[in-house]
Amino acid sequence: MSATMTEAPAYVYGVTWADVVVDAAVGVGEASVRAVEHGELAALVSELPSADVRARRRDLLRHADVLQQAFERSAVLPLGFGTVFASDGDVVADLLEPRYEELVALLQRLDGLVELTVRALYDEAGVLATIVRDEPRIAALRGSSNPADQVVLGEAVAQALAERRARDADEIVASLSALAREVAVEDRVAEFEVVRAAFLVDRSAIDEFDAKAEDLARQHDGVIRFKLTGPLPPHHFVSGQWAS
Repeated sequence: MSATMTEAPAYVYGVTWADVVVDAAVGVGEASVRAVEHGELAALVSELPSADVRARRRDLLRHADVLQQAFERSAVLPLGFGTVFASDGDVVADLLEPRYEELVALLQRLDGLVELTVRALYDEAGVLATIVRDEPRIAALRGSSNPADQVVLGEAVAQALAERRARDADEIVASLSALAREVAVEDRVAEFEVVRAAFLVDRSAIDEFDAKAEDLARQHDGVIRFKLTGPLPPHHFVSGQWAS
């Protein structure tokens, strides 16, 4: 996959080992994917006509596909979408060479590890029914036609939901963390979202992790819906360390 270095803008997907081959990958802008090598390292790049890259859905998917293909063969350090260097020479001079030891150490540390992401969301009807069942005061207020009681009811439901969400989020993260090397919990973005988190897991533990997630889904059936994604390259566990 290695090729002669060019002076055209180089879109960089990530860094992996120099002996990793990504066969027939099509990248951003329908460009081919090749390697810019430096010692044991290789940056996966595409030559682009311009350094201006727009975040179109097709190209976002191409970016993810290239990383996934490399990840299926070995460890890979993903860069964020839209990372462009002026030329292949700049990829070496500004990324691979000055951070060589750091990148080698990261690849070694992440060897055999995968990212699994979990998103848990409340079923609105299910969680509200549970709150009413478990909170006699809320159940009593629901039967009142007094406008003041309805205000109190809304506040009580919001507080009960927040408290339940905190407990459920802690339970989910604690249960799955037992099978992970590292955990990255993200901010919630939806009202009925319980938790969204990424877990760095040994490849050998994927089945056990899946089983634990399924067990949690059964325990919370009708109240919480779970979405498990992966295995993925370790996006959440490298971006804060070296991607720029």
